[in-house]
Amino acid sequence: MIRGADENWYSSGYRDCYYSGFLGFTYNLVHKIMEQPYGTDSHFDKILELGAGNGEHFPFVKHSYSEYFMTDIRLENLKRFENTPKVSLGKLDCTNLVEIADNSIDRVVATCLLVHVNTPFIALQEWRRVVKPGGVLTFYLAPEPGLLVRIVRKLFIWPKSKAKGASNPKLLAYSEHINHYPGMRTFVEEIFANDKVTFKRYPIRFLTWNFCLFEIVHVTKNH
Repeated sequence: MIRGADENWYSSGYRDCYYSGFLGFTYNLVHKIMEQPYGTDSHFDKILELGAGNGEHFPFVKHSYSEYFMTDIRLENLKRFENTPKVSLGKLDCTNLVEIADNSIDRVVATCLLVHVNTPFIALQEWRRVVKPGGVLTFYLAPEPGLLVRIVRKLFIWPKSKAKGASNPKLLAYSEHINHYPGMRTFVEEIFANDKVTFKRYPIRFLTWNFCLFEIVHVTKNH
């Protein structure tokens, strides 16, 4: 994690940068697509959202639930949800969910998280462990360091990040995004080999990951 000039970036300029204008439209689209399979006619009893950030994903959840557990290592950024009905907050390590029992969660949600963790293989094993048989996982795979992503960063993200207070956005991104797409995809295929898994790339699904902006993974745990 970056320290120094950009230490407070995620609690100050991040939301203004990524959730306004063209970038805001794109990132909101990611959240909408993640929730497409689960409309108002769906219900999951217990939801676990890992790496919830500033709570950007929560407004896009349309299905009903009995409990929504929202977690992040920067728990202070989620304080605005403290009094939200059926929502609880916690600070968890997504690679070691010791507080959560096996087969106890109906749905796990993670947006741009896997690319950040030091042990993505172990993280995915933990995510699968806590989900009930028949439960689902929805998460985002960053196509790092794909060609299209690097072009978008240079043309749009780096300039806007600087304007919103990041002193060195390139250093910040590549210090935080430590896992590459081929490895993460391989880990997903291995850990969920016995489950129902779908991968959907955007904006053009049949192109290689190098020309992908994001990939959404939906898993239904078989046993």
